[in-house]
Amino acid sequence: MRRLFGSREWATKKLEEKHTDLGVNTKMFLAGAFAGVWQANATFLFDFLKVRKQYIKTKPRSYTAEIRHIYRLEGLRGFLKGYQANLISFGPGLGYYFMFYEGCKRQMRVSDADKESAAY
Repeated sequence: MRRLFGSREWATKKLEEKHTDLGVNTKMFLAGAFAGVWQANATFLFDFLKVRKQYIKTKPRSYTAEIRHIYRLEGLRGFLKGYQANLISFGPGLGYYFMFYEGCKRQMRVSDADKESAAY
C-alpha cells in the first residue's frame, strides 16, 4: 500500500512541475491512474497465480509447480491472461478513486500534515 501512495505522490509532483495548465482533478486522476498501472504491473503475476491456485479443483500445486505447468502448456503467453483487463481496471479505477479521495480531503480541509501529526 505504501508503494501505491508513494507512486501517486511521485506522479503528482511530476505533474505539478511540468503541467501547470492541468486542473487539480485532472492531475489527481492521472497520478492515481499512474499508481494503478504501476500496481497492476507489480502485483499481476502474484494475483494471477493465486487465482489459478484457487481455480484448481484437484490437488493444488505449489506456486513453483504452477509456474512450471503454465510455462510448459502455454509458454510465456500463458502468464499474460487477464493482464489487459487488470490494467484497464486498476488504471482508471484508481485514477477515479484518488481524484475522489483528494476532492473529499479538500472539501473537509484535511491536509497530509494533519494526517501525519494525528498518527503520532
